[in-house]
Amino acid sequence: MDFISHSLNETIQLGKMFARGLKAGSVVLARGELGAGKTAFAKGLALGLGIKQIVNSPTFNIMKVYFGKELKLYHIDAYRLEDPAAVSDIGFDEAIGNKDGIAFIEWPDFIASYFSDEQLVYSVSIREGKNSERIISIKEGR
Repeated sequence: MDFISHSLNETIQLGKMFARGLKAGSVVLARGELGAGKTAFAKGLALGLGIKQIVNSPTFNIMKVYFGKELKLYHIDAYRLEDPAAVSDIGFDEAIGNKDGIAFIEWPDFIASYFSDEQLVYSVSIREGKNSERIISIKEGR
């Protein structure tokens, strides 16, 4: 399903609404160019999970964990992980698909070996449209 976002706030609100339908253990694969709005969508996802902490890009941390009312949000940015074997100590195995939270992965293709088709996976693709709009496509599966 495709959505058009006209602003940062609309992207956040879409993420918030999407979060309400997620089940524990869900994995969300976020794709889009740098600055497309992946982290803005993650902020909305966090709000939808009842997270009060400020959510920002985990680019340099690789993974941040936020605690919601019932579920955690494992926010992963794999942009700098061209060799996933080199980061086996980070804890992706415990975070991705864990029933205590939701994994939101930016640049997921770099760590595709950490999630499987048996998990409940959603793909969120964000691309630029006309007049700085964002076209946000959400589908079940990779």
